[in-house]
Amino acid sequence: LDIALSDRWRELHPLPSGEKEVVAYDLTNVLFFGVTCPIAEVGHNPDYQARPQVNVGVVVSRHDRTPLFHFAYRGSRNGGGTARNLLVQLQAAKVPPGLLIVDRGIMGRRLVEEARGVGWHLLGGLSKQPKEVRALLDRTEVPETPTSFVKRSKTGGIHAVKVRARLWDAEREVVVYTNADKAVSDRVERNEALSRIGEALTTLATKGAEWSEAKLHAAIREVVGDWGEFLKVRVTRGGTAPRVAWEYRDREVKRAARQDGKYALLCTDEGLTAREVVRAYLGKDFVEKCFRTAKTFVELEPVRHRRERRVRAYLFVCMLALRLQTALRWRLLQGGIEEDAVAEEQERLLEDLGRVERVEVRMGREARTWYLNVTKRIRDGLRRVKLPDLLREESTILTA
Repeated sequence: LDIALSDRWRELHPLPSGEKEVVAYDLTNVLFFGVTCPIAEVGHNPDYQARPQVNVGVVVSRHDRTPLFHFAYRGSRNGGGTARNLLVQLQAAKVPPGLLIVDRGIMGRRLVEEARGVGWHLLGGLSKQPKEVRALLDRTEVPETPTSFVKRSKTGGIHAVKVRARLWDAEREVVVYTNADKAVSDRVERNEALSRIGEALTTLATKGAEWSEAKLHAAIREVVGDWGEFLKVRVTRGGTAPRVAWEYRDREVKRAARQDGKYALLCTDEGLTAREVVRAYLGKDFVEKCFRTAKTFVELEPVRHRRERRVRAYLFVCMLALRLQTALRWRLLQGGIEEDAVAEEQERLLEDLGRVERVEVRMGREARTWYLNVTKRIRDGLRRVKLPDLLREESTILTA
């Protein structure tokens, strides 16, 4: 059904002549009540809630912000592990290959090779964890010049350059960009976290003077968390001095500071400029807005169904509602409503339509269909979205 609906939508609303499809793919978690659904598992989510969840993946078109396909995965599945499902669906739906945009959590060597194998170009962020990416960011300087300028940010600007680098055993074009806002945010977040951890370790050194080594190491792991690369911590044996000795790894802190607000993107379409690559990647927030609409407007979560068949049916109905909401948004834009005013106009029209009642009235041998509570604002709204006959009243002659 997803494929049939997408085919029909694109048939009615084709891409501009010569333009290829640009889609973004991402996942979001949907939390559950109860523990009996077979595909609901405890997995990672932004709120760190240890509750069963299903991960829902959505493919959204950049052209009209329309969701084309959706996927329901077990709660423990991550983005990278679902990439092949995505490629299979795109090929099964016979979507003409274009550009696929993914987040850095999904981007990987295998996906690059397989996406190119089925004809799609790939654009995604590169994780800073691999040494080769870190080395690339360290040695690449991004000048703040008119040539490298991409867009303005709140406190500065975003600049980008394209470089050639060896990545995944091949020479590739990589775009490195800097974001002044993120640089400040990264630096403050790291300094705040390390300062807090330092105070906690100092307190632990005194508090844990009589603790066993195992208990101390467990406490240190809990305090340090994911910031271990910036700290050197050791536990001393016996003596009267504090048993926890620690210091900052200044070299690692300085290295991280050089990479604050600096990111790498890989795009297999080398015909795109650095500016086009960065704008396309940063502009993929339309898929995140799609998730936000699903969870607020459509009220996708929490899910209260238990059986897998019902859960999948429920998710399909929610995605169908999201398609209808997106279609209305598109019609309002085509009807001349400004981008900033679309959400308000859409909510008003749907609220007005929610008060309309359809009734049948018998007048002798004639049965008439009436629509109650239809106002001028409703009729104007329907004309704007080119559905003037949606509430057309009809009559039929009753036979004896």
